[in-house]
Amino acid sequence: MNATRTRISCVPIAPHAPPSDYNASVTTIEIVGQRDAVDRSRMRCLLLLDELFGLSCTSIELDCEMHPIVAGLQRSYLNLIMHETLTSIYLPTLLTTQSLRPGHPEPAHGRDPYYTTIFITGSNDGIARARDLLFAAIDAKASCIFHYFKSNDHHVYNQSLQYI
Repeated sequence: MNATRTRISCVPIAPHAPPSDYNASVTTIEIVGQRDAVDRSRMRCLLLLDELFGLSCTSIELDCEMHPIVAGLQRSYLNLIMHETLTSIYLPTLLTTQSLRPGHPEPAHGRDPYYTTIFITGSNDGIARARDLLFAAIDAKASCIFHYFKSNDHHVYNQSLQYI
């Protein structure tokens, strides 16, 4: 893909000893390139495969700092929504461009729409239900976080500043 500077190849794999009633062929999709570009291409391939299977696709714009909060511990809440609505929810990989080495620029999560977009694929009814559940979770968790920081006085002590 020229847009993501990656090379994508489909490699058919023959099973070692297929059963007599085994008719399906297995194909591996290999994506080669830089890590960030591979993650973008992987997302595009997954969306394309879902669309080829006749599923609808929509997207939600959400600040990338809210993605882990909405997803829950080990994506438990997203897995619950996907199981309940029979949809697939794709989050971007946020850790790919974070570099802690000196001289490297800060990640541009806020400026790049890739990092703020959540994709949902499935039937139209399932997508609508998944969107409603995601927005309800965003409202509930964002208000909970807001009340936590509003109710507690958070002071920055000199020791904390010296540590930083």
